[in-house]
Amino acid sequence: MGKGTHKTLIALVVLLVIIIIWALVQRSGPPSVATDPAGAEVLIYLATRDGTSLVPVKRIVDVEKVSPQGLIEELLKGPRPGEPWVLPLPANTRLQSVAVVDRVAYVDLSEEMIEFHPGGTTGELLTVYAVVNTLAQLPEVELVQIFVGGRELETLMGHLDLRTPLEPDFSLVIEEH
Repeated sequence: MGKGTHKTLIALVVLLVIIIIWALVQRSGPPSVATDPAGAEVLIYLATRDGTSLVPVKRIVDVEKVSPQGLIEELLKGPRPGEPWVLPLPANTRLQSVAVVDRVAYVDLSEEMIEFHPGGTTGELLTVYAVVNTLAQLPEVELVQIFVGGRELETLMGHLDLRTPLEPDFSLVIEEH
């Protein structure tokens, strides 16, 4: 093997290592669920009082509640007394069903989701991504599609296309302080 071939082989190995490291970094996304005998630590995403951002809020739930249904039910409970956050979904919204197929969570929420939604671009983004980001921490969920009243929506309030499943978006998230 000549010097030129040896250098080319080393360069290819280095390039391959760089690509693998880059791919692993890109795959790091939402935090995963941590469990212990007392329960599982999960995150739900609530809104700041000024309605401009989402905040990851820790909850300890029974291990059997670490499921798409359990996480949405926990989200719909909203903030606990004394917490400075607000529920980014209308308070009377109910979960009708949720199923995961091929790493896509299909979430069907009640009509109150539209009927009592305050509207606005940011309000719609916070509502949708509170659901999407909350579910995306589950290893079996990569994408989320939201339905209301058993039907597919073009949009919730006219600002965000809901006809296809959405990836999590943490650009609206600030750290809890």
